[in-house]
Amino acid sequence: MKVLLTSLVLVMSFSSFSEGETSKSVDRFDLVDENSDGKISMKEWLAKQTKRFKRIDKNNDGFITKNERDQFKDELIIIRHDEDKNN
Repeated sequence: MKVLLTSLVLVMSFSSFSEGETSKSVDRFDLVDENSDGKISMKEWLAKQTKRFKRIDKNNDGFITKNERDQFKDELIIIRHDEDKNN
């Protein structure tokens, strides 16, 4: 289970953007490297993943269901579609 959750977090971490972040204007690495030292610490990594987890966990129960995951993916599709229309 821990491996599955870790895999989910890794896949989601660099495959999507938070609100207001666009693929053309932001380097994903720099989003996680909060102190801009060119390295991602465990603290920086976990902070970003915790924020993302909370964003996906719509009912704040500490779990991500398949439905919540699918809703998150749908939100990303809409955001990216809107970005494409505006660029």
